[in-house]
Amino acid sequence: MRRCQLVLVIGLMTICGLTAQERPTTFYSRVSGAVVFLQHEFSLSSNGSAVPGLWERLAAEIGQPILDTPLALGSGSGFFVDTEGTILTNGHVVEEANLPQIRQQLTTEMAELLDEHFGLIFTSGERSSMISDFRDLVEHGAYSFAAWSAGDRLGAVEVLCAGEKGEPDLALVRLGGYTCEPLKLADSAAIGVAMVGDDAYSFGYPLGSALDAFFEQRVVTMNKGIVSAFRSAELGLQHSAAISQGNSGGPLLNGRGHVIGVNTATISNAHANSLFFAIDIGRVREFLAGRGFTNLLLWNDRLPVAEGSRPEEPRLNILGEFETSQNLMLEIAADTMAYLDGRLVSVGSGMVYLVSPTASLELRNPAGTRLIKLRLLAGMQGSTLLRPVCAAPPTTVNFVSTPEGAAVVADGRHLGLTPLTMELPAGSYAVSLRLDGAWFDDRDIEIVANRVNPVRFDGDPAIPMAFECLPVEPEATFHFNSRRGNRSFPAAETVALPAGDWQLVIAGSTAYEDVTIPVTVAAAPGSFDLSGFRRQSALEIRGMTPGALVWVDGLPMVNPGTGLLELPIGVHTVYGWAPGLLPLEPIRITVRAGGASFVTWDRLAGHDSVSAFCLWGGAGLGLGGAGLVAWAVWDIISDAAFNASESYDDYLFQTQLTNAKVGAGAVCLAGAIIMEIQSAHQNRLFRQQREYMESLEALE
Repeated sequence: MRRCQLVLVIGLMTICGLTAQERPTTFYSRVSGAVVFLQHEFSLSSNGSAVPGLWERLAAEIGQPILDTPLALGSGSGFFVDTEGTILTNGHVVEEANLPQIRQQLTTEMAELLDEHFGLIFTSGERSSMISDFRDLVEHGAYSFAAWSAGDRLGAVEVLCAGEKGEPDLALVRLGGYTCEPLKLADSAAIGVAMVGDDAYSFGYPLGSALDAFFEQRVVTMNKGIVSAFRSAELGLQHSAAISQGNSGGPLLNGRGHVIGVNTATISNAHANSLFFAIDIGRVREFLAGRGFTNLLLWNDRLPVAEGSRPEEPRLNILGEFETSQNLMLEIAADTMAYLDGRLVSVGSGMVYLVSPTASLELRNPAGTRLIKLRLLAGMQGSTLLRPVCAAPPTTVNFVSTPEGAAVVADGRHLGLTPLTMELPAGSYAVSLRLDGAWFDDRDIEIVANRVNPVRFDGDPAIPMAFECLPVEPEATFHFNSRRGNRSFPAAETVALPAGDWQLVIAGSTAYEDVTIPVTVAAAPGSFDLSGFRRQSALEIRGMTPGALVWVDGLPMVNPGTGLLELPIGVHTVYGWAPGLLPLEPIRITVRAGGASFVTWDRLAGHDSVSAFCLWGGAGLGLGGAGLVAWAVWDIISDAAFNASESYDDYLFQTQLTNAKVGAGAVCLAGAIIMEIQSAHQNRLFRQQREYMESLEALE
């Protein structure tokens, strides 16, 4: 029976872009300098070691350090998708290791290593000390998930998101404070059956950290293949650019240097060639957009593109050349001049004739200049159409604000603080400014090419607002809407808005779900009570008795009745008092939507009831005991036993009966004393309990 083994490929990769004139070796050199390697690590510090000298001896024997160096737990590949250090990789690459299992495994492997291979180097006592020390070091070891570039550790990365069940095996991580030229994602429209047969290039770190034991230098590998199939219902792309364990999360590129997929898996079979798979860029874009990273996609689409890499143009070969027949038809704007090897051959659209095997075509117009390498294919017949576009150079933009020092955010990306002068590609931008104590209206601006674009924002004072009865959920967010725009604040932060009327919607809070709250902001700082807008639901107090008193959040409930209360959704403190029962001591309960919340008031006798029972029970026992003793004393004084006896045996019986009366009376009197003491104790507990409830302002 054939068995196919699905091997999840782990790896990471970053590419800084592909220019049209680069040879494959130049292309690889540019890419490898920006490649990063993701690794789950576990570090043991020598500072906590009791026997550091023994570990130094072991390190000298095996040729590598044991302490103060990261131990690889798993590795993978990925690549930068923006200039903010954001890396795209596979979801299974970012999965955290099972630390308790890892600690146990490391300790076991170290013990086996010392016993099997170093029994002659270390004494039994030394090995025992090292194993005990290693166990302590592992228990306090530090776990991290880090990015590396070749042999240099760049720093720990933060996981931004990862695909869940039913989603593509993708994840985003961020390397804070690190900038690298990102890869450009191909357009989704370019993905499909039509690309089958196109060249494909995979990058990554095959076998990951497993190769470190064989090679001192860790390098990125590039493999060339073709797109073998497009599987729209499965992973997406099947290709022949070889990948292996360690490549997961690495990019699959086309001949233009654009990412067309994320390498994910290989299927191996002993009776057939291995099959390699990548998640196509269409699914990648859907995943990023669905996780709220639309701004990342927007900025990635604005990255400088390689010559000839626009979807509407014929693609270039890996050397960055446009392959053409002898007759090249140029379709260009009327104000564009075409120069072939430095000679003007066309103004506007026209036919260009090639003779040399290679040539250089330069296009010039007011928007910019563009150079395209041409290769003449002798076997190509007819005419070849080329529609190149001269890209406009970046345009200067001046951002100014009153007051100054505001943070400028364009399409979700932080640009800097005003006054700010920078260059941006021409186009439309959604711009917002943020500054404590000031409000700036959000605006859509149009940046025009070939001129300086001044952009000015005038701010209004932002008035601090304090809100009472805040949502209990830490993730709750305030969304304020008005004709002036929209603004969001975490519920735990200070809210500052310009004077006027606003509509407030609180997201992430069941107490205020589907509730729109009108808020008026005055010219001076103020406060706003949200309690009147909270949704209500039922709270059942089970075990409620007639005449019981109930307080919620320190306020008495009027006519609690059968124990059903209508309370605002959220967390409340409930307590109650009832004659003869133990009180319902303060309990925090979350009232939820749907009326399923309840509190159980156990119907246990209260200290006052127990005190009364002991008081009257003790009195009854005392009277009974006193009566028995008095009866026995009367029998003794009146010599009743002798007078009532007809024989000596009868006399003994009467004497024993008198003694029994004395004993029973004494027991009753002792029980009465105990019950009276218990009555006093229960009464004291009752007074303490009442004082506690009064301290809660429950009783007047």
